[in-house]
Amino acid sequence: MDDTPWVARGHSRETTFQHDLTDPAEVEDAVRELAAHVLEDVVAEGRPVIGLTLKVRYAPFLTTTQGRKIPETFDRDEILARALDLAAGIEAGRPIRLLGLRAEMAMPGDARKGHTPTRGGW
Repeated sequence: MDDTPWVARGHSRETTFQHDLTDPAEVEDAVRELAAHVLEDVVAEGRPVIGLTLKVRYAPFLTTTQGRKIPETFDRDEILARALDLAAGIEAGRPIRLLGLRAEMAMPGDARKGHTPTRGGW
């Protein structure tokens, strides 16, 4: 058994909607809500966000993702603005069944530069 502590690289949330979203205002509201939930998780980690990925599942089940690295930040307004920038790339008028948002975090300060943590450690 490996007792190395597990370190999250990011946090994400997604929502499948009861009815497909087609109104841009509904989509923006949904992205804002997802961002609020993701940011709660990120704040608990105490690590800055360095990237965002938006997942969109259009009806009937075509899924796309678009991601972007961002300057390291703790600023909620900046992170929300970047999430909404990603949402601006959603195809207008196309019914949306699911939205997901992932925030990638900087690795902890004790991580070795250039190494990815594994179950075996740094």
